[in-house]
Amino acid sequence: MISLVIRTLNEAEKLALLLKDLKDQTLPMSEVEVIVVDNESSDGTPQIAQKHGFKLVTLPRNEFTYPKSMNLGVEAATNEVVILTVGHARLFRADWLEVAVKTFKDPSVAGLYSPVIPLREGSWLEKFFYYPNYLQARLRGPYRLHTMGMGVMGATNSVIRKSLWEKHHFDNTFECGGEDGEWTKWVMEQGYAIVCDSRFSVRHSHQLDLAGLKAQLGYWGMLGKPSKFDRKQLSFRHDIKFD
Repeated sequence: MISLVIRTLNEAEKLALLLKDLKDQTLPMSEVEVIVVDNESSDGTPQIAQKHGFKLVTLPRNEFTYPKSMNLGVEAATNEVVILTVGHARLFRADWLEVAVKTFKDPSVAGLYSPVIPLREGSWLEKFFYYPNYLQARLRGPYRLHTMGMGVMGATNSVIRKSLWEKHHFDNTFECGGEDGEWTKWVMEQGYAIVCDSRFSVRHSHQLDLAGLKAQLGYWGMLGKPSKFDRKQLSFRHDIKFD
């Protein structure tokens, strides 16, 4: 079995679509433990999780940070292989879960990820920005990383070993994000492999215009070091429903 951690905030409609994608997977859902880490949604997201028998972990709204939400999810997982994603991601390959299972049969592998492609309703700018990295990974085929770079092991679609997480949790000082990169750097220093495989890609974007994309790139630029989380920093994310 594997564990799947889905982080949510007021994403009832989008979570329902993601669950439909999961039911269409070649790997039976009976072999997947699903954990929903919810940031006190008010739109019925927690009720959807409970209706499907998923494990629900509630993170108070005023306590949210990216590493905290991820650490809570991995802590609740009972399996060695843990997938991390978000409620507004969509799957477009039926073997998405199987790719994770097969990749982690190799004990030297600590992590799996892929560049993402935009949601179908994503802006043309997002499509122009995201597709080249995905297509490059697809042409190259599965490969092992030798150096770190932007977007490596992004937690919209990544897989980790819980036994390694138990030795080195996601660093809670990276409140705004970047904890995934810090963890990845650590496991690579321990001699473990990180695999990039385009078959593990998801659809993920935020319908950003030019100003929003520039703001997102600026936000990403500060994730290489510890930071304090402030919701105002995400003002460019019009897809987030805080209320």
